[in-house]
Amino acid sequence: MWVELRGVTRQRAVLDVAKLLGFLRDDDYSWLLREVGEFADAEEAKSSAMAAGDFVLVEYPRVAHWNKKEIRIDWAKNTALWDFLWELGRHAKARKPVDRFTFGDSADANVVTKRK
Repeated sequence: MWVELRGVTRQRAVLDVAKLLGFLRDDDYSWLLREVGEFADAEEAKSSAMAAGDFVLVEYPRVAHWNKKEIRIDWAKNTALWDFLWELGRHAKARKPVDRFTFGDSADANVVTKRK
């Protein structure tokens, strides 16, 4: 259930719950996260992902990185594009598809095609 609620890996879910229940100290939690390839600190995770060339979205300020480069777009002016990209990333992380209902019940049947 933790995996579905938080959108994390199974390993991360086990460690998060163990820490919350008091079965892991902070030092052990951080060490085990690193051992399974996860990060306790969001900045550390972001830096590592950017260095690896992964797709990285930062909500505030709005920034997108891909292939070790920043995607240079004025996200403030292109909010529809940002919203689409954000939903793609959010759904990919949860391993869920993006369909018309992602953009609301009243969305056009071909909203995904139009926005991409």
